Amino acid sequence: MINIAKLKYTNPEQTNIDMEVTIDEGTANQYVKAGDVIPFHYVPGDNSPVALAVRDALPQYGGQIGAYTPPPPPPEVFKTLSDVQLFTQLATGGYINNEEALAAVSSGDLPALFINALNNIGGKDKFQMQIKLQGATTFAWGSDLAKFVQTAMAAGDEDFKQFWRAASAL
Repeated sequence: MINIAKLKYTNPEQTNIDMEVTIDEGTANQYVKAGDVIPFHYVPGDNSPVALAVRDALPQYGGQIGAYTPPPPPPEVFKTLSDVQLFTQLATGGYINNEEALAAVSSGDLPALFINALNNIGGKDKFQMQIKLQGATTFAWGSDLAKFVQTAMAAGDEDFKQFWRAASAL
């Protein structure tokens, strides 16, 4: 008889089971030898020798099967913002005024919020960030520009995600 360990349902219907199977003499073949421990995914209707041995052995393990755990949701994907979306949301959120938003998208003038944040950056880095900001027409999530905006806003991660979601919806 085979030995089964680490049983866990892999679907909400609780029909498929992942496990480790220790192969016995009766189920050994040219691919697996007796004593091998192999990961195995049991699906009802599988008529392979190992699956049949697992099916016959499962009743004695009935109460020892771990519950199904759904996979975590995929990570949220944030869209790239246009300059219009970004500066409109900054104005809507009260970080800059409407005139600053209009000047930013029409002529690339930086709002006071950004100028103040730039003043906290030294030397060459300040110039590089300033030129990127003044020329930017898009802002990608996770980019150095997006990180600058978050820092300028003094926003925590969750607040900045909310800000970005709202801007994406514009």
